[in-house]
Amino acid sequence: MVADRNYGRLYLMPSMEFLLTTPIAKGEEVVVSYGAHSNDYLLVEYGFILSSNSWDNTSIDHFILPLLGASQRDLLEQHGYLGDYFLSAQGLCYRSQVAIRTMITTPKRMEQFLSGEYDGEKEDKKYPAKLKDIFRLVQEQSQASLTAAMRGKSTSPNATTERWRQILIMLDQAKAEMLNTKA
Repeated sequence: MVADRNYGRLYLMPSMEFLLTTPIAKGEEVVVSYGAHSNDYLLVEYGFILSSNSWDNTSIDHFILPLLGASQRDLLEQHGYLGDYFLSAQGLCYRSQVAIRTMITTPKRMEQFLSGEYDGEKEDKKYPAKLKDIFRLVQEQSQASLTAAMRGKSTSPNATTERWRQILIMLDQAKAEMLNTKA
C-alpha cells in the first residue's frame, strides 16, 4: 500500500480506514501485519507465505493421532492433551511430547506422569526412538507431498512447493534441537 495523504488516517476504500500511530508522508509505503500466524495459516487464509516467520509451525495431528490406541486417546482427552500437536523449528510442542510419551508408557504410569507423581524416567530411553519414528513419518510424507506438488509444475516454485520445502527445513531444525544432531 502507498499512502495518499499526510493525515493520521489511511483510507483504502470508502469502507476501510486504518488509524496510524505515526504520521506518514504521501507516497510512503505502509506495511500491514497479518498477526502472529504460521505459514500454513497464511497460505490457506491469504494465499502467501513468508520466507522468514518466527511464528511458523505446522500441525502434526495427522501423524500422531493414528498411532494412538483408543485407551491412549481417552487418557489424553481426559487430561486435555488430545490433538493440537505442532512441529516448529524449535521442536515439538509439549502437547506432542505428552502424546508420544503416552505411546511408550503404561496407562497407570501415564496417569501418574500427568498428575506430576511420576517423572517418566523409566521411559526416557524409549523416547528418542519413538521421536525418530514420528520424525521419519513427517519426513517421508512431506517429501512425497513436495514431489507431488512439483510434478508437472514449471521450474519456478509456487507457494505450495515452497511451503513443503519450509516444512522439511523446519523438520531438520527440530530434529537437531530435540535429538542433538546437526541440521
